[in-house]
Amino acid sequence: DMPECDASVCSEGYEFKGGTIFCSGECTNYDCCKQMYACSAYQYGSDCGENRMYDSSKSDELVPEGTFDATCCKDMPECDASVCSEGYEFKGGTIFCSGECTNYDCCKQMYACSAYQYGSDCGENRMYDSSKSDELVPEGTFDATCCKDMPECDA
Repeated sequence: DMPECDASVCSEGYEFKGGTIFCSGECTNYDCCKQMYACSAYQYGSDCGENRMYDSSKSDELVPEGTFDATCCKDMPECDASVCSEGYEFKGGTIFCSGECTNYDCCKQMYACSAYQYGSDCGENRMYDSSKSDELVPEGTFDATCCKDMPECDA
């Protein structure tokens, strides 16, 4: 009888090929096992799942066949308003970043009232308030941020 391979002959860095394999002599790594490679060997030729990215901290981990995503990838960071620095507002929605989230990924710059003075309209019976020219305008708030009620004329 020929000996049959099993996973016990696989040394560190190798995984069992699977299936039924018979050996002509004593079973060895060469007969029964295939070498596993580190995440770094697959970094550019394999894809992580949706909204996931390669995790460079796992570059030396060995990858069993078919487990690249689970072994070598991590969830992409998701934007939130805390990333936005002064003068920026959160874009909103679900935004994933390919690295550390930044203003560029997650936020849009706000401009002062003066930048919108001639291209935006105040509401009915309202006018631009020049005393607010340096205030930053969150999207959709020009009237509330930059305008004031028009004075009424005395009879």
